[in-house]
Amino acid sequence: MSKRQNQPQIRNQNQHQKGKRKRSIFLRVFLVMFFCAVGIGCWGEYQEYQTIQEQRLAVEVQMKAEEDRQAELEAKREYYESDAYIAEVAREQLGLLKPGETVYVNRSN
Repeated sequence: MSKRQNQPQIRNQNQHQKGKRKRSIFLRVFLVMFFCAVGIGCWGEYQEYQTIQEQRLAVEVQMKAEEDRQAELEAKREYYESDAYIAEVAREQLGLLKPGETVYVNRSN
């Protein structure tokens, strides 16, 4: 083969290699952009997950506080319904006595 006949083959090979390079570069750029987009999306989802976890923890703390408060109120309710509380109120606020008790009044003032 002569040089002139080889030149078109070399040009075709060079053009083919350039086309491969362009496709390879395009594929790499596309993959980088794709993974960046996926990463950004995942990061947003992760941040939302963290926010939800913080809110869940805050609600759990609030629930525990409310459960403690409910237990206190239940204990108070039971005390207010008890005979001991009724007797205390009767003595202190109403001035009532149990049978057989004697009241002493200090008049030394």
